[in-house]
Amino acid sequence: MTQGRIGSYIFIDNSSGSPQTYNEIQIADGISNTYYLANSALPGSIRAHVNGIRHPISDDTSATDTVTFSDVPASGDVLMFDYELELASS
Repeated sequence: MTQGRIGSYIFIDNSSGSPQTYNEIQIADGISNTYYLANSALPGSIRAHVNGIRHPISDDTSATDTVTFSDVPASGDVLMFDYELELASS
């Protein structure tokens, strides 16, 4: 396991060839509905969980490190993110 700047995450290679990040953790502040990932994610690959329950987020067609919830998570809620990394083109 590797320590990230905002939580613990694990990189795993999958069949698509893109490394994945699992269990990136943040704690909700009860004010914001927007949170930032430690890395840029492939479009459509972000899966967000609040206190262990999967929640819908905005995950548009461009690579992003931003996650926006439709509702503001409560203060102290545990936010967990899984996603495929967007790798720079060579």
